[in-house]
Amino acid sequence: MTIPTLINKTNKQEYVSRLTKTYSTLSQGLNSIWQNNGTALSTYKFLNKTSVGTKMRDCRTVILPDGQVVSYVTTVSTTYGLSAEDADNVIGRILVDVNGSKKPNMIGADVFNFYLVRGKGIVLAGMQSWSTCKSSGNGYGCAAKVLKEKTINYI
Repeated sequence: MTIPTLINKTNKQEYVSRLTKTYSTLSQGLNSIWQNNGTALSTYKFLNKTSVGTKMRDCRTVILPDGQVVSYVTTVSTTYGLSAEDADNVIGRILVDVNGSKKPNMIGADVFNFYLVRGKGIVLAGMQSWSTCKSSGNGYGCAAKVLKEKTINYI
């Protein structure tokens, strides 16, 4: 066998391995949702303690093996803290509850918002403004603030 043939075979095996891992992760997440009677979690709150009008289970949701809940929403009516150019190219919104069903289930505290932006991929909410990142805000724009400062100091 030649070196290029061996490299090609190794690459193919890596693809199979990655696909197997992804399939397992997605399957475990879906099974976790089914075990909870089709629901992901309870209702969520904003930082200002008011209830979010929808539940993350109303989205396309997966519970990861480590308990994190990842939801994808294709309908985006408002963008928080994005540039005008990014806001014009939003395809969808991704919400991540980093501790799953554990409290506080609050946007900006344990639930963070990302956008899927055409031509850029995943963009953190709050890249241009952290104005919603305060106890009187809704918390949707906190992801960029938390990752930049490496702390949650607004609640």
